[in-house]
Amino acid sequence: MILIRKCQKERRQKILPYSIKMAEELDLKLPSMEDRDQWLAYIREFILDDPSAAPLDFQVDMDYEVWLTKVQNEHAGINLEPGRVPVSVYFLMKKQRILGHLSIRHSIATEFLSNYGGHIGYGVRPSERRKGYARLMLKMGLEKCRDLGLEQVMVTCKQSNIGSIKVIEKNGGILTKENLNPQNNEIFRVYWIKNLMK
Repeated sequence: MILIRKCQKERRQKILPYSIKMAEELDLKLPSMEDRDQWLAYIREFILDDPSAAPLDFQVDMDYEVWLTKVQNEHAGINLEPGRVPVSVYFLMKKQRILGHLSIRHSIATEFLSNYGGHIGYGVRPSERRKGYARLMLKMGLEKCRDLGLEQVMVTCKQSNIGSIKVIEKNGGILTKENLNPQNNEIFRVYWIKNLMK
């Protein structure tokens, strides 16, 4: 028993400093014009990995400035398109390089969001996956939700996405139901996370 506890302690000591160091090197920021080239490179990498990819609804032939204006409007909750809710978009940065994107929906007051979308969406660029960034981004996203006063947060993922399932459950997600999306015949797992103020 003593040996087991010693090994567990050693594992914690090895993991914790790495997690702290990783978090200290990263920055979560709102998109701006200065991020244009990095964002376009980020999009190209996604498309090389999956030609159908469109992170944050950005198409490869879109004008970045037009897209940025839409993102800024949605952050402020103004000039919203039909069916859209206020949403805050962030880039996860490391030394001016975008590692991932995060979106925080201020509400889930649409049929799609309340069944399939949830409050938080995130993605990690293909070359940076399986390094713990998704788990960290979801944790950061929950902090942003607390700033909005959201004490119960809905997060979803496809049933086939084992990586996201692990990320959500490690952040306290409780599976409440599974919904079939008739548009693509995909099953979405619906999780809720208690997000009480600290």
